[in-house]
Amino acid sequence: MPESPEAFYSRGAEKFAEKNSFENMPQEYIDLLDQFIELVQGDEVLDAGCGHGRDTNYFTENGLDTIGIDVAGGMLEYARENQKGEYLRMDVRELEFEDNRFDGLWCNTVLLFFPIGEMRDVIKELSRVTKDDGVIFVSFKIGESPIMREKYGSEVKHHLIPEEKAIDLLESEDLEIIDVYRYETGGGFKVADIFCRN
Repeated sequence: MPESPEAFYSRGAEKFAEKNSFENMPQEYIDLLDQFIELVQGDEVLDAGCGHGRDTNYFTENGLDTIGIDVAGGMLEYARENQKGEYLRMDVRELEFEDNRFDGLWCNTVLLFFPIGEMRDVIKELSRVTKDDGVIFVSFKIGESPIMREKYGSEVKHHLIPEEKAIDLLESEDLEIIDVYRYETGGGFKVADIFCRN
């Protein structure tokens, strides 16, 4: 039986952080971070599903007032000890922020933990806490069915979605698509990284 993402990533926080350190990120990923920084008009940013804090740290170092949230306590503990930024334990489905709070919202490698029906609820929350005309970045793992991923001696479920359905989910919440970047991971998975305007 698969573990919850919260338990799975809390237990593997240090190994995950080492493997996915900033130094190990391809230039294409850093370009996405920089594009996000350029698009944000203002300085309040939420990193929704911040994990070990790599991206929160980068945004903070580049002058943005950044809050990172995650449900995985082990990840947050690592982030607080090793990265710059503010870190809070919070579920992306129930964000404890007022409406229209953030100028930009970064949500990388998070939606894949939710079935498609719940993805819509998450996107609605992301949109709610982002200002009108604010920038939202989301990533989707592209495909047709859930898959099991094995790491750290256990397994966790990832939910894939066809790209056209991902676009429909975003547009159904009145998000304007700015750019879509498509690539394939080292494991052969297709990903769509999407910049939107709220």
